[in-house]
Amino acid sequence: FPVEKTDCSQCHDPHSSPAPKLLAASAHPPMAQGECGSCHAAPDDTKAALQMPPEELCTTCHADAPKLDKAVVHQPAGSKNCLACHNPHGSSHPSLLNSGNEELCLGCHADLKDALSKKNLHRPVKEFRCQECHEPHSGDNKKLLRIQGQDLCFKCHNRTVYAYANGANITGFSNLIQGNLHSYHADKIGKIRCNWCHVAVPHGWKNKA
Repeated sequence: FPVEKTDCSQCHDPHSSPAPKLLAASAHPPMAQGECGSCHAAPDDTKAALQMPPEELCTTCHADAPKLDKAVVHQPAGSKNCLACHNPHGSSHPSLLNSGNEELCLGCHADLKDALSKKNLHRPVKEFRCQECHEPHSGDNKKLLRIQGQDLCFKCHNRTVYAYANGANITGFSNLIQGNLHSYHADKIGKIRCNWCHVAVPHGWKNKA
C-alpha cells in the first residue's frame, strides 16, 4: 500500500506516544497491526480505495455497533456516517474520536455556544463531558439523555442529600435555622423536583445554581 502521499499524522503522533513507532494513542487495530487490506482494496496508481462504502464497511467488523432502532438516533449514527466523529486510522483522543468533545460536539451543535457563555455552567458542560448525560449514538429518551427525568441528576448528585426530608448534609441552599433547605422543602412539600428551581439547567445560566 503506497504511503508517499499520505498524511503521516493520521496514524502517527509527531511528538510522543505511549504506543510503539509513535502510533496514535488510540489506534484502529487493523491499522496498528498493518492489516490495511482489512478495509482497503488493492491500490491503483493513486490511492488505496475502500473495499466498500464506509457506511457498510464499519459494520462488517463492528457487529456490536450501537443499535439504531431506538427511539432517538444521533444524526451521524443514523446516516451511518461514522467518520463524522471517528478517525478510521488513529487519534490522540479516546475511541478514535476526531477531536476533543468541545471541538467535536460544537462543530455541529453551534447553538450551544450561547449557553456556554453563561456565568455559571453545569460542571459536565464546563468540562465538555457531554457523554455524562447524553448517549453518543442512540437512546430511548429525548435529547439522547442516558436516564430520564431527575434520575439523571441523581446519577451524580446525592439523592439522600437533595431530595428527601432530613437530608444529612448542608448544601449551598441552606441557612442556620432549617439547615439543608433542599431537604426542608422536601419535608414540607412531600417531594421535590430539580427543575422546579433549576429551570435553566442542564447547560448554563446567569444565576448561581
